[in-house]
Amino acid sequence: MDILLQGRLDDRSPFCVAYHQEYTHDYAYYASANGMGVAVLFQRGKPLSVTAKEWFPKQLLEDEGLKFSDWHTIGNIAGTPTDSLSNPRLFPGDLILTETLSGMQDPSMVLGVHGALVSGKIAAMVVHGREKATAKFHRMNRWWKEAYLLRRLLRATHP
Repeated sequence: MDILLQGRLDDRSPFCVAYHQEYTHDYAYYASANGMGVAVLFQRGKPLSVTAKEWFPKQLLEDEGLKFSDWHTIGNIAGTPTDSLSNPRLFPGDLILTETLSGMQDPSMVLGVHGALVSGKIAAMVVHGREKATAKFHRMNRWWKEAYLLRRLLRATHP
């Protein structure tokens, strides 16, 4: 995964742009808020090509006028747990999982907002009522297995 960790911006307005291109099986995006920005290009399952790593900075410069002086390549040190039908999960034993650890990320796009915001709220609800929080967790993830199986089918049959 290639990631630009952060950069200071003059414009403090929230902004986001995403790219779905042939350079990655997943996607690339840039987001900013409150004077900080982050750009991410990643791909699960195999390393990014040199072409992909060259494409994204050029595309950001061309489309958005954004140029970063330094990019960092990091390995899959904490991979999103989206490669098993046993996800997502709220409780392993007596622990309460949230965000990436809960596996709530969309199994097709690995969109983190769902996992970060929604699972965080549900984890906080556990303090006041485990049953109600568990019911909400299951309701918010009711199509997860179908999305996971569809992703597997599409990846297996797509050229």
